[in-house]
Amino acid sequence: MDAVAHPPTVLLAVNIFVFAGAFWFGLFVAGPVWIILLFYPPVRRNICSHVLQAVSLAIGVFALYWVPIVVDPKYVTWFLD
Repeated sequence: MDAVAHPPTVLLAVNIFVFAGAFWFGLFVAGPVWIILLFYPPVRRNICSHVLQAVSLAIGVFALYWVPIVVDPKYVTWFLD
């Protein structure tokens, strides 16, 4: 865990920062922005694009929970740490 607490290289620090930013954006910003884009008429696209986005979100969330269960643990232990 020392490598994450004190990154030994600049690139690792940038990598951790970018992934943390993407995580926080996806957790707190993406959902409300999607709802605003869905209900605000000037930026609304057709309903098919929103259904496609919701389906792709559901597939992604399903994969995040299903893949670590199905795949051999030696390939996903880094993800579960």
